[in-house]
Amino acid sequence: MRRAIVRALVAKAATAGKHEVVGQVTSAAGEILRVRRDPAVVAQRRLRAAKRRTTLWSVGAAFPSAGLATTFLGKPAALALEGFALGRTILYAAVLLLCLYGVIRGVQDIRARNRVIRELPPPPPHRPTVSPKIRDQMNKLGGYSDGLRQLAAMTGVDRDTDVARELRRDIIVAADAAERTLRRRAAELSGIHEAIKGTPREAVAGLQQMAGQLTAEITAGVTAYGDLVSVASEIVVAANALRSNSIALQDPTDQLRGLAMGMRELAGS
Repeated sequence: MRRAIVRALVAKAATAGKHEVVGQVTSAAGEILRVRRDPAVVAQRRLRAAKRRTTLWSVGAAFPSAGLATTFLGKPAALALEGFALGRTILYAAVLLLCLYGVIRGVQDIRARNRVIRELPPPPPHRPTVSPKIRDQMNKLGGYSDGLRQLAAMTGVDRDTDVARELRRDIIVAADAAERTLRRRAAELSGIHEAIKGTPREAVAGLQQMAGQLTAEITAGVTAYGDLVSVASEIVVAANALRSNSIALQDPTDQLRGLAMGMRELAGS
């Protein structure tokens, strides 16, 4: 009878462990995919590719330049442009022009991609795997963060002004700082949960008290973040109503500044 109970407990623990590992692996894989698809990360990856192409074209231009220099070095121009030397010179010149064209296009591409990066919000904070006991709250925070980034792109009556772009970036930067703070505390809570597993029984009570306090702080922080996202949605609704001239309000610029201030206060709490 006792052996059957022990086997049942061991099987239950192994099953729970497997579920936890599967959850962590799934969360990590989803995080990798999310980061790779983020517009800011994609734009930075394309910028690096454009820089590599421009560098390769620049290096390629060095070889025909050296060939032309060798052809004409110490020789009269008429002699250098006779017979086989003429064909070689034409080939060098054609390759050089092609490489220079590639360099010019590459520089233009780099400038265009830099403009795109400046207009995009910064990449979102990293979302590491956490303890299953706090995973639901972190998933909720991730949803709020994604929603805020979408809403921020729609804020402002005139979205293309420098003021609107600066306010959107200010909101995202402050929100990312708040998210990093909450995720850092979640990582601390996950560490406490792991420590409880290998801690003597007499020391567990203190760790559980710390875990309870951190859990309450994280839950309150995620709720406050969600409230600020609700404020952002109200600002977007007001801005869209202004654009359609359905109501007479002023540009909610002060509301946007207040939203950014609220995010900064949440990050510093």
